[in-house]
This record gives sequence, structure tokens and C-alpha cells, in this order.
Amino acid sequence: MFFLLLTLVKDKYFFRFVAVGLVGVIVDYSIYLGLTRGFSWWQENYLWANIIAIFLANLHNFLWHYHWTFDRSTMPWLKVYLKFLVISIIYLGLIQAGLWWLTTFYFWPDVLAKLFSNAVALIIYYLVVKKFIFLSHHNQKIITAS
Repeated sequence: MFFLLLTLVKDKYFFRFVAVGLVGVIVDYSIYLGLTRGFSWWQENYLWANIIAIFLANLHNFLWHYHWTFDRSTMPWLKVYLKFLVISIIYLGLIQAGLWWLTTFYFWPDVLAKLFSNAVALIIYYLVVKKFIFLSHHNQKIITAS
């Protein structure tokens, strides 16, 4: 685990990814808390509120990653977004499972369970997004040029 963290710290994309992610977390939690604390229906249906919040934060994150973190604005955005969305749906599934599991079986408060689930899934998400979405196109060009 230590070597993985050390590798991430040296990665030139990682800090931008984290910066975008932190703003995305603010978007995510603002929407989630606004829905679940502002409306009783959403409070009872917190998993649906989580899906909406993550989807909107995901769109925010994609736009920033596309134009700034990985600067792939020359790649066809729709194709890249669809790949990003598929990976993000898997990420959402991990977060949803963690949120449900921790609130149902361990009676964690929903916000703490959501935060913990996000943190656990983040490193996997970063590695997959970087390798298979934003840098796969770049690597193909390098391999073809060799």
C-alpha cells in the first residue's frame, strides 16, 4: 500500500485529479445534503439522492479532467465521456454498496458511510480512469508510432 501511495505522489496527473475530485466532492455533498436534509422524501430515499448527486458531480469531474487534468480536448469528447460514464457507474456501484452496507448493518450515519465509501473507491477509480480512458488514446499513438 505504501508503494502505491508513493507512486501516486510522483504521478504528474494525480494532484490535478485530486484537486478536481475535491471540488467534485463539494458538488456531490452539496447536492446530496441539499436533497436529503431539505426534503423528507429524499431523506428516506437517500440512495436515489446519492445517485443524482454523484451523476452531477461526475459530469463536473469529466469536464475538468477532459480539459485540464489530462488535457485530452483533441479526443472525441462523446466517446471519451461514454467510457468515463461506464467506469463511473461501476464506481457508483461500489459507493452505493458501501453506503448501503455501512448504514444497514453497522448503523453508520449516512454522510460518514458515504465519505468512507468514496475514500475506499477513489484510488481504484483514479487508476482505471487514467489508464483506460484518458491515457489509452495517448498510449495507442505512442505504440503505433514506434
